[in-house]
Amino acid sequence: MTLVHLYPSRAFESTVSEINRVFDQFFGEGRKPEQQNLDFTWAPRVDVAETDNDFILTMEVPGISKKDFHIYVEDNSLVIEGERHRPELKEGEDQLIHAERWYGKFHRRFKIGADIQADKISAAYRDGLLSVRLPKAEKVKPKTIAIK
Repeated sequence: MTLVHLYPSRAFESTVSEINRVFDQFFGEGRKPEQQNLDFTWAPRVDVAETDNDFILTMEVPGISKKDFHIYVEDNSLVIEGERHRPELKEGEDQLIHAERWYGKFHRRFKIGADIQADKISAAYRDGLLSVRLPKAEKVKPKTIAIK
């Protein structure tokens, strides 16, 4: 199976964020917390592992509720969408003066080959990690031949 990340890396986002920070610092204009991290849709980091029977995607997404994920297969791609909501601060409580965490919606798409059993894909979420298990089709699993 070939997994292909179809979106630009965070390198460009980081560069633009750093340029914005330098300009903000130089001109003495810091962005308000509600304006920070709104320039781009964020993309959670993903690790991909392979076992004899499965491919396993593990996505780092702390602070997101299970109900805020949407996972589906479309056009030979695994799509993972979700949203991290900005915490609401009430009047009289501590106010946020600087924000570095990403909030808002995200969308990740991974190209999957025909060697996956799409009807048996499963997902689990625990301790801020979303794990998606993609079972391999029988034809791609390694076979051991016993010598008689």
